[in-house]
Amino acid sequence: MKFNMLTRTDWATLKGIKTLYGIPMYYIQDGTTYTVVEGSLYHQYWTVLKESSDITDFVNNYKSAATSVLSEDDAISKILYGTSTPNDIVLTLNAILSQLGGTSGTVTTVIKDSEFTVTTRSEVDVTNTSYTVPTNKVFRVTQFGASSDNPSGAVFRLKVYNGSTLVRTIKLILGSSGSNSFTWPNGIQIATAGQVVKITHEAQAAKGTGWCGFAGFEQ
Repeated sequence: MKFNMLTRTDWATLKGIKTLYGIPMYYIQDGTTYTVVEGSLYHQYWTVLKESSDITDFVNNYKSAATSVLSEDDAISKILYGTSTPNDIVLTLNAILSQLGGTSGTVTTVIKDSEFTVTTRSEVDVTNTSYTVPTNKVFRVTQFGASSDNPSGAVFRLKVYNGSTLVRTIKLILGSSGSNSFTWPNGIQIATAGQVVKITHEAQAAKGTGWCGFAGFEQ
């Protein structure tokens, strides 16, 4: 089930929503023109600033607190990724278990992401995306996404290792610059205690920049 909706609007409406709800704001700069995107898991808004008064207002009052991104898709993926929460079904089952006299399991959100510069065509680990499942825990992934401005395309892999043994791989392919993602609303168990989850990147050309990340919960 998809909850998100994208709406194009004007700058006055966009900054009004920002002031009212304090939601994250992202921008893409093309020369002196800005595309601004903001929103939540349920609804995203975007506009292109072309009027000099709107551009001046954004630059003077909003740009310093906004985040520069590669594209509109990149902004939306960050909005959806950043609002991930522990799985609602798990929390509901824990509540039922407590009512029945049992002890609910704890749920801890895990978020790993990184922005990086592409310097090689070889498959390499992406810095700051490694996560080791704690003792007596399992890890369930809910989201895996990536974006890149590499015109030749790239492959991102979410890998699980048990020591030096590769347990499983989830592959995400970008045919050219843009973004892509996988979502599992209920979470899928991909790793157990002691196993390591990480992302690797393999580019067709050593150029450009990229972003990738995954989210989930341990219990």
